[in-house]
Amino acid sequence: MRLICFALAVMSCKVYVPQPAPVPLMSAKHELQISGGITIPPGLAGSAAYSPVSHLAMQIYGFIGPESSKYGQGMVGYYWKNVQKLNVEAYLGVANGEGKAMNASGGPSMTGDYSIYFTQFNFGQNKFGNKKLDYGIGIKLGVINVRVTDNGYYEQNSLDPVIYNNRYYLIEPMAFLRIGEKHFRIGFQLNGASLINAKEKQKQIPYHPLSFGVSFTYILSKGKISEK
Repeated sequence: MRLICFALAVMSCKVYVPQPAPVPLMSAKHELQISGGITIPPGLAGSAAYSPVSHLAMQIYGFIGPESSKYGQGMVGYYWKNVQKLNVEAYLGVANGEGKAMNASGGPSMTGDYSIYFTQFNFGQNKFGNKKLDYGIGIKLGVINVRVTDNGYYEQNSLDPVIYNNRYYLIEPMAFLRIGEKHFRIGFQLNGASLINAKEKQKQIPYHPLSFGVSFTYILSKGKISEK
């Protein structure tokens, strides 16, 4: 049991993890989506999305994980449904988070506090076929600024923590599937991540290239479908 717990802790110990925040695919004025679930690397996540007026949507998302890792984001954007019944969304957002990386030995570590400014585009269909299936893809593009505290992770010969500021370009593709009856859906989402150095001579922070989320969503909609 201790070995399993240690393996889960090491698997989750990276400064940055791509977050499988549920893709909303909003379709109507006053639509409300409330979600909660689990992620791999291990953690607990929750989100809420709402459309106050036709074509305008907003979403908040939060995550907590091992080693005091946490993440929160908010975004606002425009959505529509084209003549092929394809849902399209475009968002602007900001996120903040903290993470910790550890070597396999459990000794030297690195912590990072970061902020992200991003845009996200989503494409898909909801209530597809027999109205029990939602599916789609998305892409998040942004800039992530990280304040790194290196406690011997890279700077192994240093007696004191080494602090520096890094910047990366962020690319995160995602794909999801939701299945359910009427107002309730269970969702499965896979996110990837790639961090590209935006500064010369800076070291890469430890990060996970993939994450997976399972969510349980309640959807309430009182308005008509918003078409372009």
